[in-house]
Amino acid sequence: MNLQGEIILIDDDSDDREFFEIAYNDLNCVNKLKKFATSQDAIDYLRDPKVRPFMIVSDINMNTTNGLELREVIFHDEELHEKCIPYIFMTGGENPMQAKEAYKKSVQGFFAKRNSMDEYKKLLSYIINYWQHAIPD
Repeated sequence: MNLQGEIILIDDDSDDREFFEIAYNDLNCVNKLKKFATSQDAIDYLRDPKVRPFMIVSDINMNTTNGLELREVIFHDEELHEKCIPYIFMTGGENPMQAKEAYKKSVQGFFAKRNSMDEYKKLLSYIINYWQHAIPD
């Protein structure tokens, strides 16, 4: 895990990406935010050996490759897996079955997106602060 690396956001909903970005920018984090609308674009970017992100925040419900499938690709790709990137789901609903499935795939968090900007910022701040205190690889 690279504490100085980018935060990778993967969400096929442009409104959700924008809401995340507004909340993120208000937190004045030092990590750069890199946004992707598709899982494939994110995978292509992550495969660059020079890319060492801080964390991945992904929606679970996406049109092409969903978040669970994307997690599987990253987890089973030796080069990507060795980058030790925390993988967090932030999704539009509280679905216990999806949460259970996600945790079976060794994700590091499963959170429901918030509707208010203040609540979204609190959640995002909590997640980032937690991982900023982890011991890097």
